[in-house]
Amino acid sequence: MKNCKKISAIAVLLALSSAGQAAVLNFDSKSQAYPADNNPIAQNVKWFGPSLNSGNTVRRNEVNIDANFSGGTVFGGWTQSSVNVTDNELTVLDGAKVGSAIGGFNSNASAMYNMVTVKGQAQNVIGGYTTERGYARGNSVEIAYNASVSDSVLGGYAQKAFADSNEVIVNGDVKGKVYGGFGSNGAQSNYVEINGTVGDASYAGYAQNGDALYNSFILNSEVQAEKIYSAYTQNGSAESNFITISEGGRAKQAVGGFTQHGDASYNSVEVAGDADDVIGGQSNDGKALNNSVTLNAGSHVSTNVIAGSGTTQAFGNQLRIKQGAEVSGNAYAGFSENGAASYNYMEVSGSVASAAGGWSETGSADFNYVNVLDGANVNVNTVYGGRGGASASHNTILIKNASVSGNVYGGYGQKAQSNIVILSGTTEVKKGTVFGGGNGNTAIDDYNVISAEGNVSVNKIDGFKVLKLTVNAENIKVSDSHDSVGNNHFILKSEEAINLENKTLVVSSHKVDPSQDIALLWARKGIKTDENTVVEGDNTFVFKRWTSTTDHSYKHELGVEDIVNSGDFIEETVISPQARTLSKAALSSTALIKQGADFIIEDAKSAALRSLEGRNGTALFAAVSGSYFNYDGDSDFSLRGYHLAAGCSFKADNLMWSLFAETGIGSASLKEGADVDTDISYAGLGALVDYSFNNGMYADAAVRFGYIKTDFDAVYEEDQADFVSRGFYGSIQAGGGYRFAVNDFTKADIYIRYLGLYETSDRFGLNNKDSDNMSIDPRFAHAVRAGGEFNFKLNACVSLSAGAALERSFGSSVETYVNGYALDKEDLDGTSYIGSLGLDFALKDYPDFALSSDLHAVTGDRDGLAVSLAAIYKF
Repeated sequence: MKNCKKISAIAVLLALSSAGQAAVLNFDSKSQAYPADNNPIAQNVKWFGPSLNSGNTVRRNEVNIDANFSGGTVFGGWTQSSVNVTDNELTVLDGAKVGSAIGGFNSNASAMYNMVTVKGQAQNVIGGYTTERGYARGNSVEIAYNASVSDSVLGGYAQKAFADSNEVIVNGDVKGKVYGGFGSNGAQSNYVEINGTVGDASYAGYAQNGDALYNSFILNSEVQAEKIYSAYTQNGSAESNFITISEGGRAKQAVGGFTQHGDASYNSVEVAGDADDVIGGQSNDGKALNNSVTLNAGSHVSTNVIAGSGTTQAFGNQLRIKQGAEVSGNAYAGFSENGAASYNYMEVSGSVASAAGGWSETGSADFNYVNVLDGANVNVNTVYGGRGGASASHNTILIKNASVSGNVYGGYGQKAQSNIVILSGTTEVKKGTVFGGGNGNTAIDDYNVISAEGNVSVNKIDGFKVLKLTVNAENIKVSDSHDSVGNNHFILKSEEAINLENKTLVVSSHKVDPSQDIALLWARKGIKTDENTVVEGDNTFVFKRWTSTTDHSYKHELGVEDIVNSGDFIEETVISPQARTLSKAALSSTALIKQGADFIIEDAKSAALRSLEGRNGTALFAAVSGSYFNYDGDSDFSLRGYHLAAGCSFKADNLMWSLFAETGIGSASLKEGADVDTDISYAGLGALVDYSFNNGMYADAAVRFGYIKTDFDAVYEEDQADFVSRGFYGSIQAGGGYRFAVNDFTKADIYIRYLGLYETSDRFGLNNKDSDNMSIDPRFAHAVRAGGEFNFKLNACVSLSAGAALERSFGSSVETYVNGYALDKEDLDGTSYIGSLGLDFALKDYPDFALSSDLHAVTGDRDGLAVSLAAIYKF
């Protein structure tokens, strides 16, 4: 780099245009060098390269050096004009020596697609070099086998601009640094491959200011390297950069993407060789987002490995330590000093000293996931789902067929809640304690769960509110011993006492017959329960619950017979909160049918009635409505609905009647903390009638019947369920009112109306893990509405309407059952207040054609809007 620094003092020289003809120049004697006063980089040394008068300074030169020129500089092409220097080739032949080898140099424009090959010796090597605003693009350097460079190598160097798509391949020996692309304002898509040795740090892309993007670094087999970076930037983002360390390769440190002041995102490192330290993406003053590290079989990291390290946040980073890989130090998927470490993922199948999905020194570590899988060994310290200085919540650890020598924490922090530790298969936690939550000094029970399945051995468990045991066939007893394990495969065995005081024990036995003698829970120092100990099944909708009657100590074993038959527990049947989704799904179909009934009597009938006002005749109508309502009563859900009706209306004196066909679709949001998709559709026929008496009084009625289908699909925390319910519906509306003229332009309508709905029963399977069956009783709903409306005739073609109403829904409950057990009733009962606006419009030139639109705003126990549009043709 000594010569590189001097280039900043370049004198301004005239250059030839790009039209100059290429030349092949061979320099095999020092006497062929140009004098120092003509040196384009203004050094006190002679130089080899195209001369000013040759017409070949800019592009497509081939320059070969076969001389001892260790004190001088050589060029493939150069200029100080605004013409780009491109496509030059410079070769330092075997046995030759040079000071600085530069493929293409430009002080005013870009240096692009220049190539340098070193087969002999050089002090510094640069593929393409620009000192002003031009790019260093597409340049390449190759250091051949047995060649050596005593200082640094740069594929492309842009002193004041951007370096992209440059390449360096080192097969020989480089004593100093290696840069694929060095850009003052950014470095992108540069590439470095090391097959030889490099004595200092190496960078595929290096940016002083600006982003470092899409750079790649390959460290091949049997190669020793110092610190290697796919991307490094002082001020900017380090994003989507990649490092591979092949089998047999070794680096002191490998960093996919580093930024001092910016975010490090989507960088990745893959290691099959060795490294002292590995980091996927690192930001010293920003965020580390979605970076990844993979350690393949045979790899070894002697200190620490971190997928993403961000001072202000570590989010979405992934670390995979495969079988046969080893980390002698700590492994972190996401690490942050001052911010949150959340939603990071770790998978360990190899060997590590300790592991953490997310680690925040002072902030929160939430929603991280750690898998310690088949054959994995955490052989020194602790496994953390999340460790936060402030809090650690909603983290999950799965340890399956693996071994841990130290503590296990689902969440470690001053606050640690809703964490889950799952122990599965033949798993052993040899020392320490398995904590659902804790902070190092205190175990924290706060909604934390420890789950065991298979044949799990631990030293101790603590820091949990719920202990879940899943029964498999291997857990059926082969021995009646209660004092020792014998040949029984207990789901969970503990060396220390198990304290179930004020805890819930969940037993899942849907995989085997629960009446079998099951090896459930065993502790060498006994098991304790108290009057607050609860044992229950894990069925999603309906399950058994046993509540302890007194404090009790069991010498070693707590088995199914101790719970069910001993008299120490009282049995009851419990309906889970998730069951509300089933009842609400059934109720939402009733709500959609009611919305369709309101649409028919309020909008479709009113449009037809107004269009035929003052004349006898026939009208064809089509009406469409869209609505969204929140039902805020005891059954909290929302429903989006779309309705369509088409038919024919007839008017003879005081009587108007209509026949119509209808259809509708709806989508319900059931608001029960599960991922639920409820879709409803219906189709039917109907009739309505309106009779006006001579004194202004009138009576109206509507009858509808048809077919309805509800399609339900839900994903719960540990289950899924789906069903299709089919049935028939019917509704009747009957009411009356008084219509009168306020003046020549205004008419009023005061009414009261009753609505009754009916849906048939149904029975079906839920297709969930317990193969539950569900049934729905016939559903009824009733509503009474009273209100008034004013119609304002603006002219012969346009009229406006405005109204208000009060509605009371009652007797609208739905009764559902799972496996014969009645679920909680859900209903539509409540009071709502309705305001409406309408517009009727007829074309002056086409008086037989009319349009009608209505807007209904509802508040109270039902909130929302409905909008409709009707088209009428009279003849």
